[in-house]
Amino acid sequence: MTQNIAADPARSDPTGVFITGPTGFGKTALARAFATGARDSGASVHVLDTVRGALGYQDLEPEHCHSSVHTAVEALRAIFRRTTSDHPVVFIFDNLAAALRREDRADVPTEREKLDLDGRNRDRDQLADFVADSFVFGDELGLFPVVVTQKTSDILLIDRVKQVATGWAHFEFTSIGRGTLHTEHDKTPFVLPVPAAR
Repeated sequence: MTQNIAADPARSDPTGVFITGPTGFGKTALARAFATGARDSGASVHVLDTVRGALGYQDLEPEHCHSSVHTAVEALRAIFRRTTSDHPVVFIFDNLAAALRREDRADVPTEREKLDLDGRNRDRDQLADFVADSFVFGDELGLFPVVVTQKTSDILLIDRVKQVATGWAHFEFTSIGRGTLHTEHDKTPFVLPVPAAR
């Protein structure tokens, strides 16, 4: 049986979501659906997209769109410092593989540029830690992570998170608007609703 996401967006309450699949299959549309639903229910929405500068999400909550790893890390640091989960936050990490890709010092000519590069790579390491911690501790903090990338093999921390965190869901697109929803205990086919013709 194929599950229709529109009819039953969450069979249980996941603590975080991975969305993977080829370009054009619906990953960003599904992430936007999570963001829109969260915003409409009163949650803040943060988006990190270093590839497109979060352009696909600007209409949701522009003050929380991050196009640099550094600003996303600062926002996550503030979220993790909170002592309550009174105000929920959905944090979408679109194109996360690109954001985590480290730069090589050998390509940098000056010492100053190497120091800048080291700082950017430190931010990437902190981002990876925050993403992993979001899946483990996010429920306590009112933080719901949504990771969007083409393949799970692009981001090694996905396998690590799946081993230590509970409650995750993984939407794996296999064709346009279709795929498999993986959880810790189950996998189910899903179909996204087809948008109405304009």
